[in-house]
Amino acid sequence: ADTDDAEENIAFDRMSEEDLLAGIEGLVPPEKSDDY
Repeated sequence: ADTDDAEENIAFDRMSEEDLLAGIEGLVPPEKSDDY
């Protein structure tokens, strides 16, 4: 169970990072547009 938890945590971390990056990329441009 401990090993599964660790693996899940790592996968979640990586997914979270990608999700956060995607969310930031999708939220920042519209809100804060330097080109505008």
